[in-house]
Order: sequence, then C-alpha cells, then structure tokens
Amino acid sequence: MDAKTKKLMKEFESKRIKNCGKLSGMIQKYIYAHIEKVWQESGFTDIRIGHLPLLSNINQAGVSVNSLAEMAYISKQAISQILKELEEMGYVESITNENDKRVRIVKLTDRGVCFIAKLFECIKNIEKQFASIIGKEKLNQLIEIQYELVCGLYPKLSNVILS
Repeated sequence: MDAKTKKLMKEFESKRIKNCGKLSGMIQKYIYAHIEKVWQESGFTDIRIGHLPLLSNINQAGVSVNSLAEMAYISKQAISQILKELEEMGYVESITNENDKRVRIVKLTDRGVCFIAKLFECIKNIEKQFASIIGKEKLNQLIEIQYELVCGLYPKLSNVILS
C-alpha cells in the first residue's frame, strides 16, 4: 500500500462514524422505518417508500406528469409505472388538462390526501423527537443547511420546487 492510500485509510478509520454519507443514511433509514411503521399501522399497507417521491410532490391543485417527473427527480418512464400503481391502489387520479389535451394532470384522491396527512403528522412527530435531542434551534439550522445543500447540488430542482 502506498503512502497516499495509507494516509487515506488512517483518515477514513478516524472518521468512520462521523462522515456525512453514513450519518445522513442512518437518519434517512430511521425516518423511513418510523414513517413506514406508522402508515402500515394506519391501514396504508400497500404504500412503499418508492412511492413517496411522487406522492409528496403532488399539491391539491394537481401537477402535470412532466412537472412531477422534474420535482421527484425521477424519469418519466419510472413516473409512469409508479403512477399506474398509485392509481390502481386509489391514491391518485390522472386527468386530461382542459387547456392542453396532451398534458395529464395528477391529483390526489381522498385516500391520497389522507395518506399525505398521516405522513406529514408523522414527520412533525419525528421533528419533535429530533428537537428533543438537539434542540429546536439546532434542528431548524440543520433543516436550513440541508435545504442549502439540496439547492446547491440540484440547482434545476431548486428552481422548480424549492424556491
């Protein structure tokens, strides 16, 4: 092993626990496990984590499939498959845009709205739990820092939904 590799390995070992990727992944894993448990217990047994990027980007007025693909940062092909699943399960409906017949608008059904409400309630509870650990001010700072990172890493996405 050369000197550069030895140095990198030593640094890696000293930062193995406190590295951005690992910590972010562990927090995401905790959040996903918690929200999945809550929605399963609430009767939403057919929802998967993979449905969240799509469901969480639909507003009450509805959104076009193209905009949804941009906001969810998912290909149009993948969106089509997920949309089909969610329509069959009764969470969304897609309708033709009255102004442009080529455009499909995706809207939440009553079941979809109930799911999003439960999801948001769960996220608020997780944030309360996090605030009890690190304090509300630090949690707000963490959220702002994450927001800045996402805007910096995905400038096109930040122009679509984050601004």
